[in-house]
Amino acid sequence: MVSSPAVQDPWENIDWNALERLRAGYLAGSAGDSDYWQSDSDLLSYDLTFAQRIGWKWDHALQMLSDSGWSPPGGGVADWGCGTGIAHRAFLRAFPQTHEQPFYLHDRSARAVHYAKNRLLQLHPAATAQQGLPTGAIGTLLISHTLTELSDTQLEPLLDLVSQAKCVLWVEPGTFDVSHRLIRIRDSLIPRFHAVGPCPHSRPCGLSGSTQDWCHFFAEPPPEVFTAPHWAVFGRITGIDVRSLPYSWLALDKRPPSVPADAISTLLGRPRILKAHATIQVCSGCGVKDMTITKRANPDLFRAIKKGRMPVRAQNAAVQTCRQPGS
Repeated sequence: MVSSPAVQDPWENIDWNALERLRAGYLAGSAGDSDYWQSDSDLLSYDLTFAQRIGWKWDHALQMLSDSGWSPPGGGVADWGCGTGIAHRAFLRAFPQTHEQPFYLHDRSARAVHYAKNRLLQLHPAATAQQGLPTGAIGTLLISHTLTELSDTQLEPLLDLVSQAKCVLWVEPGTFDVSHRLIRIRDSLIPRFHAVGPCPHSRPCGLSGSTQDWCHFFAEPPPEVFTAPHWAVFGRITGIDVRSLPYSWLALDKRPPSVPADAISTLLGRPRILKAHATIQVCSGCGVKDMTITKRANPDLFRAIKKGRMPVRAQNAAVQTCRQPGS
């Protein structure tokens, strides 16, 4: 009996030098200067590593949207600056019914678009994938990790494109500077959209102009990150803490929200937990506030926060952020 040949682990083909070059460009702020995909090996190496981490951020954000009852409109899905295609693949995981819509893949790199299209069709053979942007209106526009590469001048055509979409889903790194740039974009677009995530309201952002706080969240990596040897190697070679996934995001929709703006609060960042109390930062239609949850007064809520089980979004009946008249 002839045994089947062993399946090669794709991680064995990772080009670590290429990953180092790509990351150096991001850190130096020069990634936006030119097409940085030099080979298919670059794309495969990135897709197995850095792109997966971006995908987990998308998973976390899209789960919040799904849990809130939101669903995407029709009209096709456009992935702007698609790279290896991790954003639209995460989108399909969260909303599998959209596989019947056409997917439009746009990137300055023809090599990246070709890779993303092939990867999409491998996973979803019945999907319709087209290169480039649609000529008419866009149903859902996906934007991922672009603000570190675009100047204000380069950003203007993208914002014009955003205005043509029914909804836009935008995920970025969770740094102070990028978060505040996304806040400014959000507030400039609100006259044409309703905010559906992470914002529980469409009023001006309560963190706009803050010099200390920013709107960010932490995605959870899958369990394999803590057990798989290749992720340990990735962390050692790149110097990245694979457990930490901070990100900022934005979801805008021209359709009115199904949940009243004052019914939901969003918990930002991570709680600060001490022995007998926890401080959480909560965003609601009343603004952004720090709240103290004590173990004595709210034992169940305190226990949930301490164990990391506090939902990112909460009904305002559970997390009171607005003072009621006469209180």
